[in-house]
Amino acid sequence: MKTSLLFLSSLFLSLGMLGVCVVKAQSGDIDSIVPLRSKRVDVEKRVAGVEDQWSGNSKAPVRYRMSDGRTIEVTYATEPCTWHGWNVTSDTVVSYVVYPTTKTSFDPHGRKYVKQMDDAFRVYYSDVEKGLQYQVDQFGIVEYVKNTPKNSDSKLRCMGFPPYSPTADADAMYIGGNFKIDVVEKWDIGLLGGFLSDIQSSKERGGVVFLYFQKGNQKSILALKRKIETYAYKAFKLSSPKLRVVLGGRRDSSEVVSYLLPSLGYPEPLPKPKYGK
Repeated sequence: MKTSLLFLSSLFLSLGMLGVCVVKAQSGDIDSIVPLRSKRVDVEKRVAGVEDQWSGNSKAPVRYRMSDGRTIEVTYATEPCTWHGWNVTSDTVVSYVVYPTTKTSFDPHGRKYVKQMDDAFRVYYSDVEKGLQYQVDQFGIVEYVKNTPKNSDSKLRCMGFPPYSPTADADAMYIGGNFKIDVVEKWDIGLLGGFLSDIQSSKERGGVVFLYFQKGNQKSILALKRKIETYAYKAFKLSSPKLRVVLGGRRDSSEVVSYLLPSLGYPEPLPKPKYGK
């Protein structure tokens, strides 16, 4: 783990200094689609056909092909204030991903991006003001461009969901553990021991633990939150800001999800509840 994080840090710094050619989302009718404003009918007027509808899962993205050869994946809202946390009606575009047809290098070109990196050494560049996110491989080649809601769209966020940021959609996090809990009161907090030890062993690393509750058991999850915080401090001398334990919101089942951060300055994940208040 230490070796991979050191390598990741070096690669991350190197990529930040690359001078390569500029990439922009290719032009075309689909670029006029606006997350949280456009509807399914607006998308389907602009595409050549459907490639994959992910049948049986209404929450999954729909993949389309464009007349210019590009492929796009569109995520639609199924109903207001569930799953994605936006107060928009069914079939509203939540976000869409454009896959380029040619290999193109990425250059920030003087613009300010939030940078993240995953364990496959992909880098994610997010512009939270414009609602854009670029996924770039370890060689600096753009794999996709994602169009997301913007920070200014926060007025459409539902109660019970965290403030939105495109960085929350990136996979650029190290998941320390993901546990579904049947009986909250009996859950073994020692399962977080390895994760907490990884944080303790490095001055640079940090961690976040999200606790999600099933309808009706929020009090039990709050009690578990206190137990985890006490265990982390007594056994590992960990407390905020080195470790944060956060109530993540409501899901279909109670869950504990932990994230290991390469450094304390690294962009933190946001909780992803499935239901609002």
